[in-house]
Amino acid sequence: MTFNDLLRVFWRRKLLIILVTAAVVIPSYIGTQLVSPQYESTATLALTPHGTGANSVLYLSTLDQIVPVYADSATAGSTLRRAQGILGHPLCPVSVEAFKGTGILKVKGRCTDPRRAQLTAAAVSRALIERTHDKANPLGLAGLDLNVINTPELPTVQVFPRTKLTILAALLLGLALGCAAAVLRESLTTKIESAEDLARVAGVPVFAELPSETAVLGMHSAEDLAEHPRLRIVAEAMRDLRTNLLFTDDSIRSIVITSPDGSHGKTTVAFSFAATLARSGTRTILVDADLRRGPTLGSC
Repeated sequence: MTFNDLLRVFWRRKLLIILVTAAVVIPSYIGTQLVSPQYESTATLALTPHGTGANSVLYLSTLDQIVPVYADSATAGSTLRRAQGILGHPLCPVSVEAFKGTGILKVKGRCTDPRRAQLTAAAVSRALIERTHDKANPLGLAGLDLNVINTPELPTVQVFPRTKLTILAALLLGLALGCAAAVLRESLTTKIESAEDLARVAGVPVFAELPSETAVLGMHSAEDLAEHPRLRIVAEAMRDLRTNLLFTDDSIRSIVITSPDGSHGKTTVAFSFAATLARSGTRTILVDADLRRGPTLGSC
């Protein structure tokens, strides 16, 4: 299947693609509206050595081993209990991020209440610093200082759910699933849905496509085909059929219009095509060879 064939498949199955995409996007959007928004506040702490010299050299050589100890201690039970005592009410969920090769720690508090998220980050940072100064059981190394370099701010933008990002991801996923469904539907279908399908299955060329126009049911004369506004598209299709047939073989003298069963529009097509040929100056004889009702003969 070429790229152009694929595009034609997508166009024919556009309704299926739209439905599948909508089936993914709409629940995703509803889900973002039902979930309580989460806010996050961050305190940034820096671990630095006292002065310079031997302490600095030791600090730099063991940095990646020391910083994770402080990061783990920030979420330890003793630190969280101390922070809750400082805050005076339950904490929000806390997470800590350490950056390899640096002495930077980020303490994050996430909650549905932005003010509680800010206070949680501040309380945990303060509790962690107090533990480093604890005389009975100090945290970390004596030659290192832990200080807050960025205090937590009151968050104004929710971090979850991210509605725009969710909708974009759902849209892309829906389009991908819709296109896959369109290709699968196209490969499994046994119906003839286009002129190309008919030509491929029948092994013969398709010379024209005739529109399904209900106004042909009220057609009583050849003049209706030319004068009725809704029949103009039918007349145009008949002219296309005449032109394509004549260009294919200008020696054609007889044409049979048939179908496997009744009420398929054989008489209507035969009459309209005969009128089209006659209008172009071709002497035309129309024979309605209905085996059930008996044949009739007419000339144009």
